[in-house]
Amino acid sequence: MQLKLIGFPKYKEYTLPEGYTVTKYNGTDADMDAWVECCRNGLAGPNDTREKFMRSICCRNDVDLYADVFFIEHNGEKVATITAIDKTDNGMGYIHMVAVREDYRGKGLGKPLNQIAMNKLAENKVRMCYLTTDDWRKAACKSYLSAGMYTVNHDVDMVDRWKALMKEFGIEKLQMLKENGEPDIVIYAD
Repeated sequence: MQLKLIGFPKYKEYTLPEGYTVTKYNGTDADMDAWVECCRNGLAGPNDTREKFMRSICCRNDVDLYADVFFIEHNGEKVATITAIDKTDNGMGYIHMVAVREDYRGKGLGKPLNQIAMNKLAENKVRMCYLTTDDWRKAACKSYLSAGMYTVNHDVDMVDRWKALMKEFGIEKLQMLKENGEPDIVIYAD
């Protein structure tokens, strides 16, 4: 079972590092290839192709490709991606397939990437959003917490799994939420 986080989108200004810009998916094969490269060795395997983009993004009924899929570019190359979905069946926004190209990881793109999604959802009047991730995606987990997202207590082992990450991140306490966004328990690092 994946970890889950909930956020309450608010529009905030953000700063990209010098030379970086934000673009949206433009429907080209080059954009599909760039998306796969951003996800490679993280959310996509070393041999994945455009088929991964088709399965992960295009096959979703709730994704508007041209409005929901964002890239961060550097020197004309797409180096990070995030998908912010506001038309889900349950009315809750969804942040999907957050990835930074392997050679750009650790360069501070997580914070602006998360805010791009939060701003898009806030502009579309989404009150609450969620995302899922894995324990081994430590940098991603840390960036979601830094973006103000809350951990969700949705399975029997969530407290222990988050406590392990908290210890590694040097976080003393976290407010967990229920899946409906209401406060649950506060957990403390061991």
